[in-house]
Amino acid sequence: MSKISGNFWADNGYTIVEEHLKKGSKAIDMLSSYLSERAKVEEEYAKSLQKLLKKTEAIADVGSLDKIWQKARSEMENECNLRTAFAQELKTAGKSVTDVASELKKTRKKHLSDAQSQKKEYDSLNSNIGKAQTKYNKACAEADKADQEVKTSEGKNLPKAQQKQQKAQQEKSKSEQEYTAAVQKLTQFQPTWEDKMTVAYDALQDVEVRRMDTVKSGWEQFEKAMRPLNNYVESFTKSVNSLVSSANPRQDLNDWIAANKSGTAPPALPVFQPYGAAPVKAEPRKDTGGGSSSTPSTPTAGSGTKSVAPISRAPDPPKTAIPAAPVPPAPALPKGPPPSAPPAAPVPAQEEEYAEEEYAEEEYAEEEYAEEYGEEEYGEVVVAQWDYEKLEDNEISFKAGEQITIVSKDDEGWWTGTNAAGETGMFPANYVAAADA
Repeated sequence: MSKISGNFWADNGYTIVEEHLKKGSKAIDMLSSYLSERAKVEEEYAKSLQKLLKKTEAIADVGSLDKIWQKARSEMENECNLRTAFAQELKTAGKSVTDVASELKKTRKKHLSDAQSQKKEYDSLNSNIGKAQTKYNKACAEADKADQEVKTSEGKNLPKAQQKQQKAQQEKSKSEQEYTAAVQKLTQFQPTWEDKMTVAYDALQDVEVRRMDTVKSGWEQFEKAMRPLNNYVESFTKSVNSLVSSANPRQDLNDWIAANKSGTAPPALPVFQPYGAAPVKAEPRKDTGGGSSSTPSTPTAGSGTKSVAPISRAPDPPKTAIPAAPVPPAPALPKGPPPSAPPAAPVPAQEEEYAEEEYAEEEYAEEEYAEEYGEEEYGEVVVAQWDYEKLEDNEISFKAGEQITIVSKDDEGWWTGTNAAGETGMFPANYVAAADA
C-alpha cells in the first residue's frame, strides 16, 4: 500500500493531507449521527405502527376480506417488533462508530499538531534562507558598483570611492556569512524534520485506515440489521398478494347474508285505522325469497337506480290491474360494423300516457302489479356480436364472442347483465344475440 509519508514532500503536501483528514473526520461523525438519528426514526415509526395496530383491534370484515385484515394486523405487529430491534441494532452500531471516532479524533489532532509544528519550523528556516539570499545578492551588487566607481575615479574623488568600496565589501562579506549560516541551519535541521514528518504522516495514515475500516464496518452493521426487515417486506408482500388475489367479495357478501339474514319478506304496508272501528290487520307482504326488493326501479343509461317509495293507502282501495307494458322486441343485430354509440332510449307510448295520469295512482298500480305477478327474472345467456367499451361507470365492457348472463331487460334497448369478468352493469341490447341463435 502506498504511504502518505513518501508522496507529500512538496511545499503544499502537508496542506493536502490535512484537508483530506478533516473531511474524513466529518464523514465518520456524520455516519455516527446518521445511525443515531435513524434509530430514533425507526423507534418513532414502531410507536406509530403500534398506535395504528391498536386502532384496528375492533376491525372485523367479511370472509376473505377479514383474512386480509387479520394478516395485515399480524404482519403489522411483526413489523413493530422488527423495527424496534432494528433501532436497537442501529444504536449499538452508532455508539461503536462514535467511540472510535472520538478516539481517532484525539490521535489525529496530536499527530497533525506534531506535523504542523515541524512544518512551521521548516518553513521559518527556509524563509530565513530566502531573506539571507536576497540580502547577499543586494550586497554583491553594491560591491560590484563600488569597484567600478574606483576604476573611474581620479584625483580627489578617488579616496572617497575607495572608502565606499571598502564599506561595500564589508557588507558583502557579512551578508555572505548570514546566508551561509541560514543554509547550514536548515541543512542540519532537515534530517530531523524528515524523520519527524515521516513518523507523523505514518501515524496519520494509521488513523485514516482505521477510520475508513470503521465506516465500512458501520455500514455492514446497518445492512445486517436491516436484512430481517427486507425479508419481512418481501414475505408480507407475497402473502398479502396471495390473499388479495384469492379474495371473493361477492361470495363473502352472499355468505354473510346467508348467515345473518333476519327475514325475507318486507314489512307490511301501513293501513289507515278508522276511529272507533275494530283494528284493521295489515296484509302480509310477499316473500322475496332473499332476492331483490319489490320496490320498483327503472335503470337508465348513465344514471343509478331510481327507487319509488311505497304509498300509504286505505284498507279497501280499488284494485285496478294494469296490464304489463308491451316490451318491444330486441333491436335486430346490425349486419355491418357496430354502431358508434349505444342506441337512443325510446319512450314507449304507454309511458307518455302514464305521465298524464296522477302520480299516486300510477305508483299504486305498479306496486299491486308487482305484488300479484312478481318481477321478471332472466338469467338467460347471450353472446356478444361485437366488442363494446363502456362509456359510463354503470356499464360493462365485453369482447365479441363473450357470454353475458342477463340480469334484467328494459324496453329502451338497454339490458343489465354480468360479463365473463364477473362485472355487472348495463349494455346496449343490439350488441348481443341469443346463445342458441
